[in-house]
Amino acid sequence: DMIKFYNINLTTIASGGVGSMAVPIFASGIKRFVTKHTDIFLHDLGFSPDRDERLSITELHRKSDNLEVSQKWYAEYLEERTSGKFKASKVLKLMKAEVYLYPEEIIKLGLAHEII
Repeated sequence: DMIKFYNINLTTIASGGVGSMAVPIFASGIKRFVTKHTDIFLHDLGFSPDRDERLSITELHRKSDNLEVSQKWYAEYLEERTSGKFKASKVLKLMKAEVYLYPEEIIKLGLAHEII
């Protein structure tokens, strides 16, 4: 949000394994490049409770609701950054399947502009 707010002309380069929050950070670039050995890992969002943390059913539901909202935002952000090429519904489906995307598909989906 801050990159967009300040209208930063950011170029991002993905190299190697890119997953979790690194994916929307990468997608925040105005120009986005991947190296030929890059993979993007899409997976469901989750949380790791502390070992000593006790969660009630209410708290578990709250955490689950929060994860669902965050996952929806994540998918919608990728759709926005790809100018609608990578639909949020497809992002969510691939996240659920926990898949790796490789350079040609990354380009096809609009996540990157070029392989360098």
